Amino acid sequence: MIDKKILQMHFSRNAKNYDSYAKVQKKMADTLLCMLDLDSKSRLDILDVGCGTGYLTKLLLDRWPNARITAVDIAPG
Repeated sequence: MIDKKILQMHFSRNAKNYDSYAKVQKKMADTLLCMLDLDSKSRLDILDVGCGTGYLTKLLLDRWPNARITAVDIAPG
């Protein structure tokens, strides 16, 4: 079983370097965004679970500036 406290500690400690290594995660975020065919003026409620450093969250907000986005992650860092 994964110890959540240790997981939080490791992700938080490495958050500042995460984006430089998260190539697969960025590719998946970009692919997901391309698959979403919604009007940019739509009023959306979006839940971004496991948002990490906020890469996808920013893309979502850029595309849907009127959206209400809740972004959560296990690691506060």
